[in-house]
Amino acid sequence: MVRKRNKNASFVAIGVGQGDAFFLEKAGRNVVVDGGLSAFGFPELFKQSTKRSNIDILVCTHNDADHANGIIGFLKSGLDCKEVWLPASWSDRLEDLLTKPNQFIEELISDINKLDIKSEHPMMLQDIENKYAENLFKSEERSKEISSIEFITNIMDKHIESEQGDNDYWINGYSQFYPRRVLLPSHMLFLLSDEKKHLLFLEAISAASRIRDIATEAYHRGALIRWFDFNTTIREGGYSEFLVPLNSSEAIEMRFGKLSAICYLALTKSNKQSLVFISPDNEYGPSVLFSADSDLSFSTPISWTNGMIITAPHHGSDSNAKAYDRITNEMVSDSEIFWVRSDGCFRSRPGKSYINVNGRRFCTICRDRKHPKQNIKFIARSKQWRPHLARKCSCI
Repeated sequence: MVRKRNKNASFVAIGVGQGDAFFLEKAGRNVVVDGGLSAFGFPELFKQSTKRSNIDILVCTHNDADHANGIIGFLKSGLDCKEVWLPASWSDRLEDLLTKPNQFIEELISDINKLDIKSEHPMMLQDIENKYAENLFKSEERSKEISSIEFITNIMDKHIESEQGDNDYWINGYSQFYPRRVLLPSHMLFLLSDEKKHLLFLEAISAASRIRDIATEAYHRGALIRWFDFNTTIREGGYSEFLVPLNSSEAIEMRFGKLSAICYLALTKSNKQSLVFISPDNEYGPSVLFSADSDLSFSTPISWTNGMIITAPHHGSDSNAKAYDRITNEMVSDSEIFWVRSDGCFRSRPGKSYINVNGRRFCTICRDRKHPKQNIKFIARSKQWRPHLARKCSCI
């Protein structure tokens, strides 16, 4: 198919209350990358910001609430999309999560109970990947290969056949669960006395609910689900003229069933494994790098171009200083960059790495809050991005 050259490619950072949500239209296609924190508010924000009620591609880069919740809202609202791109790590235990939820949560409880949490601070799923992943791999690996379309179809068929009322209670009910209000079985009593494990359990259940909701809603909306497997050395898939992965390879054959429940959920929330995509500089428009919460530590090359848009890694946090170092070291020194940062209001963000980086900076809301939250729009003219009624960053 020959695509009509789009002389007016456009980019919008949608001013969600918290998190990332970006829209790109170029090369005859359009995409939303992440949807912010609010499942309820995002659909209307999307329509107001883009003047659209449908898109071609919906991307979720990883399973953080401030990226994924809006994706759920979009799918549940009845807005149309043709494709949904998801991290392949979500597929590892998806069948168990959907068709055997009680057993999955029993396993999750057992995993959490085994943890020795010595820190004074609560343990989060992000910590699990770093400290406990090697010990939580299942000894019985159930690695299978199946086509990606057959994979999701088989799981959804089983899910529909086995769905019962208590299954919905276990996954969705527990995401609002407060254990002191219910009678717990003996093996769950540690949740009453160990607040850190209790909080970790609630976070894990919320993460599981997001995966379930996005996968089932995408399937029942009739969207083509495409899976991208995190890979630091190989990148494949996407649409070459519009949007391609930088740290992942599209999974045509699915492999799944290898991780423990807690490790599986921790991996889906990993910032380091956030999917990163780039829209290349070409005849259809200039480049956009969607950084998500990645530190850009993968080894695959990035095509840096003058005048490109880069979404601020991890909302401008100094925890991702490595990403800014890579960009600074690899980008030609006199190149112009448009930095776009989407976030809520936090004292710790943006950090010095973002504030001191070369280029022109734009925030949906700055730390000083002198101005209300804004959508940040760019329009391509003469093959260059031009900000359209967007205030520059005033963060110091």
